[in-house]
Amino acid sequence: MRVLLFTFGTLQNGIMYKKKIPLTLRCGINLFNEVLAGKWKTMIIFYISHGNERPAELLRLMPDVDRRVLMQQLQEMTLSGLVTKETLTSKPLVVKYRLSEMGKSLLPVIATMEEWSEKYRSDIEKYIGIKVELIKPLVSQ
Repeated sequence: MRVLLFTFGTLQNGIMYKKKIPLTLRCGINLFNEVLAGKWKTMIIFYISHGNERPAELLRLMPDVDRRVLMQQLQEMTLSGLVTKETLTSKPLVVKYRLSEMGKSLLPVIATMEEWSEKYRSDIEKYIGIKVELIKPLVSQ
């Protein structure tokens, strides 16, 4: 088996910061997780695929996401090739994000994830409830 050892990082203020723990990409799942790491990326792909291409539209649809986080994840997705960024030189300046072919290829995967989540919704909600109950004492300390 071929093991690739990379040291990836995250973008902060346009600067790539090196992760402290090297990333070992032993299989496709590791690669998949690296590209889609981030709480909002699958939702961003879903909304862009439905024609919501501007950051303001995405923020309206995802009110819990911070603007800075959204822009960071869009930048990471642009660098990884999942989306393309188009800046129109109109006044005011308009920025649009569109899915690349690679990004479009994730749509069936995301649909399958949604189907799986709905199928096991009650079990997942029980787990989340248990998780929240376990965290409450830690937060109140």
